[in-house]
Amino acid sequence: MISIPNTIAETMANHARTWYPGECCGVLISVAGSEDVIDAVCMDNLQDKYHELDPEDFPRTSRDAFKINERAYARLSEDLAEEKKRILAIFHSHIDCGAYFSEEDILMAAPFGTPNEPDIWHVVMDGQNNGVHGAKAYKWDGTSFIEHILTDFPEFLS
Repeated sequence: MISIPNTIAETMANHARTWYPGECCGVLISVAGSEDVIDAVCMDNLQDKYHELDPEDFPRTSRDAFKINERAYARLSEDLAEEKKRILAIFHSHIDCGAYFSEEDILMAAPFGTPNEPDIWHVVMDGQNNGVHGAKAYKWDGTSFIEHILTDFPEFLS
């Protein structure tokens, strides 16, 4: 089970508050072989840029979607491997609708019915206008993404 220390959860929540009313995104880092988060890397949500350049292929905005910089993600993953660390999870916030793994999230994580990275956790925060109201984690079990309630993830209200 993924374990997120309060200081890292606070970093994630601050990132969500900064991006509100758009979704935030980033990754959580662990030592290779561990599910204990040791760091968070907050990333820019590129969704609005893609939407502006090509609204037909990218009809959603950051209000209801996120897009991580794939090159930065790949570069970070390679750098971490050299340090015997890894990307443990992708995190993002949902805006004014709760923390759940949406159909869009599933399609992004498993575009052909199986995940691109089956060992990656997906953490979704509940971003509201007054802060973050907790989070849930999702992990592929071989057939579907299973919800794991993060009971230790505190609320961060403004």
